[in-house]
Amino acid sequence: MRKFVGVFALAVMATEGCLWAQDVAFMGIVKGVAHHQSGPSTVVLGSDPFQFSAFIDMSGAGSVLGATMTPAGKSTTPLLADGESLDYSAAFSSKAALDAAFPNGNYTLAVTGKNDGVRSVTLELSADAYPPIPTLNQFAALQNVTAGDPLVVSWPGFTGGTVSDFIQLEVRRISGTGEETVFETAGPGEPGALNGTSASVTVPVGRLASGQSYVGRLLFARIVDLDESSYGQGVPAIGAYFRETTFPIVTGGMVDVDPPQLWVSSPSADDGPVSRQSAMAFQFSEPMQTVQSIQWTGVDGSRFTYRWSGDRRVLFCLYPEPLPPGTQISWQLNRNGFRDVAGNTLPFDPGSSFTTSIADTSGTPDIGMAGVYKSEGFTQSPTGIPERRSGGVATVPVPSPIQPPTTRFSKAR
Repeated sequence: MRKFVGVFALAVMATEGCLWAQDVAFMGIVKGVAHHQSGPSTVVLGSDPFQFSAFIDMSGAGSVLGATMTPAGKSTTPLLADGESLDYSAAFSSKAALDAAFPNGNYTLAVTGKNDGVRSVTLELSADAYPPIPTLNQFAALQNVTAGDPLVVSWPGFTGGTVSDFIQLEVRRISGTGEETVFETAGPGEPGALNGTSASVTVPVGRLASGQSYVGRLLFARIVDLDESSYGQGVPAIGAYFRETTFPIVTGGMVDVDPPQLWVSSPSADDGPVSRQSAMAFQFSEPMQTVQSIQWTGVDGSRFTYRWSGDRRVLFCLYPEPLPPGTQISWQLNRNGFRDVAGNTLPFDPGSSFTTSIADTSGTPDIGMAGVYKSEGFTQSPTGIPERRSGGVATVPVPSPIQPPTTRFSKAR
């Protein structure tokens, strides 16, 4: 159930304008139906397709101490903690069973926050306002996709859809080790999010590998209740109905069996003492899955935040404070923790090290110099006084930017 609820969690960007942090980032009540498309015009219900979920997304780990959900006229149900969220989900084989357990009407979410105390929001689900069933236009073409080309996925349209409605496409890779999301359109409120008037989206090159099987998921959602004030300023709560359809995607061509290579790391062992403000980066030979496993020494590896570049070839490792002074920091990549889009791992466990400077501001900077200045230019003749040049300016040499370092790697011993 959280696969649907999670798309709305991205709407927490609406809280960025708050003057203080709330314990809750987002909350909601949703009912929906899951479908599966197995042919150009064949769409069937999934297993236990009628679904209900009540959820609370925390603003941080442990910020919510507990939460409950109470349908009108029914008993209260606790929400269970799951990472940085709490939720209650249920699935049914029929709509009648869903409606008997969770009828349309008012639902009250009561939250006990670590700092906010006890607060509640009441949301309404009414009129069975389910969106139409999502279906794919080019189902047959999706069974033989060329991985090296952009993939356009289109649908007949969200009948009656408006800019207030929401659409999302997700593509997941299926392998023996599980599933991984390789592409997903933006969540509600994010730049580029699809609304109810959208009819297609393009999966960019580099997300799909040859000879692989994927599962697509197209979701239509209609928000029928939006409350952004009852809990606290900027914390959105929604009541919504959704339908989603899963479908297979198969890429043709030879299966990629070549392992990815680590091309560059920065900083490198040849850089000498580097700034304690340095960020670390690893560049690979091809697009990678957005997972990583790195063993660090000389620094607390659990404090790193990892970000992949848009083309998923570069991994940035960001530390929340200056690195320890005068310290040799070593790293080693776990070959099984880095995979290309086809699932191939690194051929070995590369590793290296670098040493930080003693002071925060020493070491190699990212640029040579920066500044703003005004000047006047004069000409000195052999005799007489200097004369101002017309349009003359003085110049100040600015060193060129430092080039990214490169290094070679050997198998870690």
